[in-house]
Amino acid sequence: MRAFEHLVALLVASGREIKRTDLRAATALGLVMVIGTLWEVVVNPGDIKLWKGLLPKDDKTLKAELTRSFLSYLSAEQKTR
Repeated sequence: MRAFEHLVALLVASGREIKRTDLRAATALGLVMVIGTLWEVVVNPGDIKLWKGLLPKDDKTLKAELTRSFLSYLSAEQKTR
């Protein structure tokens, strides 16, 4: 739990682009959504046939979609590289 709280604090401290009123709560909930998704899809997917057709085709696309959804939830703009 301390690692999670530290990560939230780090993101809040560097989150000038985040446009949410309760920055800490929004960041924590966004992280919970990303971690929950990774747990269900990567760590403990259960019957993978149920997910077929619903998930991105590769890890790179999954990473991009989770990043996009996290930043969108925080109302932050994603910087392109």
